[in-house]
Amino acid sequence: MKFESYLTMSIICLLGAITPGPSLAIVIRNTIAGGLKQGVFTGIGHGIGLTIYAFIAIMGLTSIIFADSYILEIIKFFGIIVLLKISFELILKKELTKENNKIKIDNRKGFNDGLLISFLNPKIMIFLTAVFSQFLSSELEFNDKIFMATIAGIIDAGWYVFVAISLSSSGI
Repeated sequence: MKFESYLTMSIICLLGAITPGPSLAIVIRNTIAGGLKQGVFTGIGHGIGLTIYAFIAIMGLTSIIFADSYILEIIKFFGIIVLLKISFELILKKELTKENNKIKIDNRKGFNDGLLISFLNPKIMIFLTAVFSQFLSSELEFNDKIFMATIAGIIDAGWYVFVAISLSSSGI
């Protein structure tokens, strides 16, 4: 694949990452609730989840998922459950940031939240399928496909880590 194609794909992935949605809400919530480290772990988890999805999209498994709507419905169902769980946590918790005057930090929760919100969001797979379909060809080698998925994940994780760092240094 040519450098120009990688650059174009990277710009499209960055534009997808910076688009506000549930992922941004989770990174913001975890950064405010647990500080910089938890926000960074959320961003890294999200990037890994997106990398997995990107790899699936690139390898052509999305055609299997869309051919069998039952699998897509299962993914949607679990995605709804995760989003509802996060929503109820936000609504029911009166105080996210303080517990006995200490910030509650749970890096594993941050990582898991990021991973789940990205991996259980079928819109991400649809986006990645649309993006990568423009760049895939029969002459692409396996290493190129892995590189494409990795670039998408690094861009995604980088964006959300940047959000966490910016938010934590803002004094909020």
